Amino acid sequence: MKRTSVLTAALALCLLTARTQVLPFSRYTSRDGLLSNFLLALAVDSGGLLWIGSNEGLTSYDGTSFRNYTVADGLALSRVTCIIESRSQPGVLWVGTNGGGVSRFSGGRFQTFRLGRNPWTNIVESIAEDGSGRVWAGTTRGVFVLVDTAFVPFRAEEIRGDIPTMLRASDSTVWIVGSTSIHVCTNPKLPPRVLPLSLRKNELIETGCADGKGIEWLATSAGRVLLFENEGVRRTLSTGSGGHSFIALDKSGAVWIAAAQGLFLVEGVRDGRMNMVHYAGKNGLPPGMIAGTVDSEGDLWIACSSSGLAKLTNRNIRTYPVGVIPFAPNNATAAVDSGGHIWLCTERGIGEFREDSTGGWRKLIHPNETRKGEAAPWTVTFDRQNHLWVSLRDGSISEFAIKPGAGGFSSLTPLVHIRPGAQYPNAHPLFIRVDMEGLLWISLDGNLGIRVLDPDNNFSLVRKLTVENGLFDGSIRAFCEDRAGNIWLGGYSEGLGLIRAGEKRMGPVHRFGLADGLPNTSIRAIIETPDRRLWIGMRYGGLAYLSDSSFVPVSLKEGLLSTAVWCIAASEQGSIWVGTQMGVQSLVRATRVFQTVKEMTGSPVYGCGETGSHKFWYVSEAGLSVYDFEHDAPNTIPPPIVVSQFQVNGRDKPTSGILEISSDENNCTVEVAGVSLREEGELRYQYRLLGSNDNWQPPGKDRHFFFGALAPGSYALEIRAVKNSGVVSAHPATIRFVIVPPIWRRPWFVAAFSILLLTTIVIAVRLRLQRLLEIERIRSRIATDLHDDIGSGLTRIAILSDVVRRQVSAGEEGSSLPGDGTTVKESLEKVSETARELIENMSDVVWSIDPTHDSLERLVQRLRSFAYEMCEGRNIRLYFDVGEGVGEIRMSSEGMRSLLLLSKEALTNVARHSRASAASISFHRTGSSLAVVVSDNGVGLSAEKKNEGNGLANMRKRTEEAGGTFRLSSHVHEGTRVEATFPVRG
Repeated sequence: MKRTSVLTAALALCLLTARTQVLPFSRYTSRDGLLSNFLLALAVDSGGLLWIGSNEGLTSYDGTSFRNYTVADGLALSRVTCIIESRSQPGVLWVGTNGGGVSRFSGGRFQTFRLGRNPWTNIVESIAEDGSGRVWAGTTRGVFVLVDTAFVPFRAEEIRGDIPTMLRASDSTVWIVGSTSIHVCTNPKLPPRVLPLSLRKNELIETGCADGKGIEWLATSAGRVLLFENEGVRRTLSTGSGGHSFIALDKSGAVWIAAAQGLFLVEGVRDGRMNMVHYAGKNGLPPGMIAGTVDSEGDLWIACSSSGLAKLTNRNIRTYPVGVIPFAPNNATAAVDSGGHIWLCTERGIGEFREDSTGGWRKLIHPNETRKGEAAPWTVTFDRQNHLWVSLRDGSISEFAIKPGAGGFSSLTPLVHIRPGAQYPNAHPLFIRVDMEGLLWISLDGNLGIRVLDPDNNFSLVRKLTVENGLFDGSIRAFCEDRAGNIWLGGYSEGLGLIRAGEKRMGPVHRFGLADGLPNTSIRAIIETPDRRLWIGMRYGGLAYLSDSSFVPVSLKEGLLSTAVWCIAASEQGSIWVGTQMGVQSLVRATRVFQTVKEMTGSPVYGCGETGSHKFWYVSEAGLSVYDFEHDAPNTIPPPIVVSQFQVNGRDKPTSGILEISSDENNCTVEVAGVSLREEGELRYQYRLLGSNDNWQPPGKDRHFFFGALAPGSYALEIRAVKNSGVVSAHPATIRFVIVPPIWRRPWFVAAFSILLLTTIVIAVRLRLQRLLEIERIRSRIATDLHDDIGSGLTRIAILSDVVRRQVSAGEEGSSLPGDGTTVKESLEKVSETARELIENMSDVVWSIDPTHDSLERLVQRLRSFAYEMCEGRNIRLYFDVGEGVGEIRMSSEGMRSLLLLSKEALTNVARHSRASAASISFHRTGSSLAVVVSDNGVGLSAEKKNEGNGLANMRKRTEEAGGTFRLSSHVHEGTRVEATFPVRG
């Protein structure tokens, strides 16, 4: 106990008084999407989402939008009192309600568990999960534990009454904190261990938490904070306030404790320093702090009982209000002395800010006691001797020596005070500067130019620079002396001027304008960086730097916040601080990349610089802000990302597994949600579509992606979120899908079609070859016919003609030649008959090769005419019979020719040799063949005659060559029957 008291006394000395610092809180209310401004609970899940319990339900926030869940979605009751995420089942939430029991939330669905029948047992105030995944609930009537599928009372006879605090300790046990003791639970079937609490009279435990590294924190109503190690109290802190509502642990090891009297920040817990800082309402705290948590990126979130949600965005930025600040040009509102103190002009006097041992800044206002009642300070600057120079609103100028004073602040000793009049006109000084030679440069309002005074010579006038004597602009707004001693002057609207070193007292002013590359001639800031490069800030042209006698612009497209640049400061670390109309940002000189801190944007910045301890300061309407950029680690937490919607042709599809879609469903829309509670709405997104383009596309702000007219194939769409620091999602959101090719592009179809095409080509080639062979056969047949029939007929005509010629030559018309009984008349008749036969044969040849005669209808008509003509001349009765459908039958030209010649040959034999009185010819189809039968009732053929002559042999030959069959049936005095069959095509 003695040791604990000593520690308590020592820690009390570390408790610092409230500062004037205003914490940078962002606020969120129902106007931003919250269900209610009356909040009760907060939690951050493993995916980075913030969960908010309110009087109206449950809300999630991903840094971009709020999503609300109410009793209409299945929540047990609208008033949510506590929230935890299951560690054994990440993504599963356990939600306690004020009378509805516990709701389990998973996959967008709620499952409600009642805790007994008593309404009071369903008022859940705390929930914890042990190392085995069992869920414990503390209610106003004791503790319940989830066994299988129901919550059952735990040690109801021992643990009774209100249980507002339960926590999972560092060893994964559950601490049930009562009014006088702590029950440490490991298994609902085993009795808990009891840790005694030495509490004061009427002292109660109000809240607690565990850091997971061996320390448990409990805050009491007596204003004490107890630190447990190894289940025993080892340290005690005092907030001096009861009404503790939460304890939240920062990822840096700091601890936030909320109480009735404000917010307490405890740092140095692990190294034993235990510095505690108290923030009250004047520091910007939201009222009614009721719950708090620290997100995965290290920001503190506070739920308020009436004013909604608040977020402490960046503890490394500290802002100190100082009332009304004069915004003088040329970065003259504030300056830093050699000791690292910041001096700022205010309406109450000169403000001095010094850094204390904890990194905070203390403020002291130095009123101008020697000039009471006169104008407030307007600009400040320091010379090489660390003397403070101040210009006042009344136009006077004072010089002060600075000496260390009590409490770490400085004391000011007046050295010189000069008034306008003889040395310079009675006008308002825009700024004052002391150069390396000790000359005092005064820029005057009212287009009066510059006056240069010599402080070492009773402030005598060294030079008067006005428009009338060569100054390019009567209103000079910027001043810079480079390392070579050259003086650079920035005009209000007429560009940039240069007075070379050694010519300050008499030399000319060289002017630079648009022709020299300046984007704009309204100059507001000039600096020389450590690499001896001159940078210019302009009212309307952004930034520019001098390179090889010309100026290179740097503007919005390079990432500059605004084209209105009011001040510039150089950093020894290689950066440039740029104060603009829209805030301040840094530019890395080596890479020309701008880096922006969101909390430092939005308001105009008229003065900025660095302290000796490498802190960046800037002046805005909010006051003086100091940024500890060296300790502001970049946001390197990879942003989680999930697919919130996947649609194909406007229809929702599952986002997991490999989706197979048809070829006409090739228009895909994807919506993703990246989570960053720090870079709210600032995440960018980039994608790559594996299977189409394996390269990551440039990032953009749009969370929706559309892919149209995708070709069939396998795809994997990967999308990742990108922070401003360049950190990308550790695991991209991935959708895998296959667009099935149309049937005509599938492998089996292509193979089958290829085979079919090849087969068709082969068949076509074969048909072509067959056709060519058929044509060749037709040509050969025609040649044979011409040679055999026509040729022999012509030879016979030639012979007969020669006989006739000899007969005519002998003059014996009507007589016969010797040895030959043939007369000229008979010879001519033979010539005529032979010619008619040739004509008939030629007609048959031509008719048979005519492609229009490929059906039997024409052939039957031709044979009908031929048959009646032959039989009618011999008084033979003819019966002509054509079966049904014979006219539509089609045959090859070879078959048609064979059928024609066979039929004519058979009919000719009937007419010439049969001596029949009746004959018949019939055509009938039998299956795939055509049968033609020619018969008569004539004398018939003897066996000898069947083998004589070429007629019957030719008929048989023609039929067999056409693929058919031939039969001859004949007996003496019983007639003759010729039957032939030919294959047909249809």
